[in-house]
Amino acid sequence: MKIIFNFFRIFFLFCIPFFSHSQNSIIAIINDDAISLNEFENFSINYPQIKNRKDLLDKLIDHTFEKSKIRELKIIPAKEAIRKELINIAKLNNLTLEQLELLPDFESIYINIAYNLSKIALMQLIVSSEKKANPNSNFNDLEVYQNWLRSIREKAYIEVYEKKLEK
Repeated sequence: MKIIFNFFRIFFLFCIPFFSHSQNSIIAIINDDAISLNEFENFSINYPQIKNRKDLLDKLIDHTFEKSKIRELKIIPAKEAIRKELINIAKLNNLTLEQLELLPDFESIYINIAYNLSKIALMQLIVSSEKKANPNSNFNDLEVYQNWLRSIREKAYIEVYEKKLEK
């Protein structure tokens, strides 16, 4: 694993500067994951309130850590839980589930729901294990989760190509 990681690190460090600033340009490397400009731009659509591109990238980096941990722990939300959320979204938009499924961005809606349910399960798992390990801790659930993310960041390899992040 270390050899593969070092190969990618060397590849990205020496080859990426020669690529143009296309949408497929790599703007950051996080451990074994790369973040493209295209992924960053797509992610920004979900967070219009975050105007600072560096803050948005930090959020995307946290998202990358979460996705990685979700994959590692094989957290998969139940299909029934996803279906229940889809029904709620359909009702909120005065649609039937069948009408919602016909929308052009249905796949994106489905993926976001699955991810959000997976993230909730991850948060519950992390908070639960932390509270078992430190029963006298005075941190609330959000603080426990943020501390976990902070510790993951401190241990991670993060390389950001800031010039490619500039507009």
